[in-house]
Amino acid sequence: MNLNIAILEFVNKHRALTDEEWAAVDALVRNGLPEFHRFMTVCKTAIGLAGYRVCLLLRLSLRVKEIATMLGTSSPYVSKVSRTVLCRLWDEEGSSKELGKKLQDSG
Repeated sequence: MNLNIAILEFVNKHRALTDEEWAAVDALVRNGLPEFHRFMTVCKTAIGLAGYRVCLLLRLSLRVKEIATMLGTSSPYVSKVSRTVLCRLWDEEGSSKELGKKLQDSG
């Protein structure tokens, strides 16, 4: 199954994901983007669980609103997490869009 199609099944739930669903998303990324998943696993301690999940979904080109829904939070929270991750991993300031570009280049 195509990774993006599989992820869209989760997006189309229009609700926060359960722990089991997050484990499935993680497995999809691990199998579909193994180098990126390894990079994120190394970074997970520095950015926390929310940052890790935001990064996985940004790498899959999901919109901030979709990510917020899947996390069960708000768009401003996702933007704040994105800025924090960008600062911690690349020592840069920027938006979710800029973080998404960095993540695309990370494996």
